[in-house]
Amino acid sequence: MKFMDKELSYVITKREELRNQYMPFVLDGGLFIPRTGNNGNFILHQQITLHLTLPEPLGEFTCEAKVIWITPEKISDSSKKPGIGLQFIGEDGEKLKSIILSNMEKLEDRNSETM
Repeated sequence: MKFMDKELSYVITKREELRNQYMPFVLDGGLFIPRTGNNGNFILHQQITLHLTLPEPLGEFTCEAKVIWITPEKISDSSKKPGIGLQFIGEDGEKLKSIILSNMEKLEDRNSETM
């Protein structure tokens, strides 16, 4: 795996969070990461290394990802959370997408934070 200049670690503790933050409409899969102190300095199309911890028993994963959108802190629509949208890249990204999808089937269908 080729590591990028920037890294992001993120922990999802509940399956409902995973359901709300996963973006099935993104080619190769992706996640919305809400803005926190350590993820506010990304630029569009930037490739990063994502260190992701999923709810038990899924575990920890590392893959390359690309920033595909940024929702700034100050936006006119207060229903949208500030954060970044990431697209998974490469073989490790494909594995992560597969694991997420196989576990999301168990969750009920409802609106997510991304759509």
